[in-house]
Amino acid sequence: MTSDDFESDPYERYAEQFEPRERSGKHARKPAPPRAEVVAALAETSGMEAGFSTTYQPARYEEGWLRDSLRPFYDERLITDVLSQVKGGKEASVYCCAAEPNTGAERLAAKVYRPRQFRNLRNDAMYREGRAILTSDGRAAKKTDHRLMRAIGKKTAFGAQVSHTSWVMHEYTTMGKLHAAGAAVPKPYAAAENGILMEYIGDARRAAPALNEISLPRRAATALFEEVL
Repeated sequence: MTSDDFESDPYERYAEQFEPRERSGKHARKPAPPRAEVVAALAETSGMEAGFSTTYQPARYEEGWLRDSLRPFYDERLITDVLSQVKGGKEASVYCCAAEPNTGAERLAAKVYRPRQFRNLRNDAMYREGRAILTSDGRAAKKTDHRLMRAIGKKTAFGAQVSHTSWVMHEYTTMGKLHAAGAAVPKPYAAAENGILMEYIGDARRAAPALNEISLPRRAATALFEEVL
């Protein structure tokens, strides 16, 4: 993996704003910009790019990173539209997308991670311990790549982006293994540097409710509990 893998990613630009690199010598460390400036930077785009208009109307700050995150799935002819937001979260949001006919699905769910400035999971070392660093194609990075490991250890903008991509790819590959083994998880379709495209569970009206939103008879709850174990 080289820095070229990330130079074209707009999130590298955002990362530079959120976590400026330390400067040596007499130059002082540049302070992080106010939250209002970050929101404005994320909203620089004026409307979705031509050919990728969406039924769902995102908030001003949301539009830029949502488009950039889902654009790879659109370019790969996996989705045609973003219909609605299914659920918003502290670390990521899930969107219902209209699927391309060649996928064999009517709708797909896209999990899109929020920009790091707005995520709460900052100290993720305990989750990464013992894990290999995965590249955007799912392959493990070589530990002998000292430049890469040093960037991750120093938490530079490049290192943070590498760690984030690895996090997404671990989730994607784990989901694929569980689905292949017959576990009750959505089928994963594709992954990009800031999102995962997966099977949509629900209908045209709404997504399937979470377990904490429903009441189950004891027998049904017991069966689900045993399935999870």
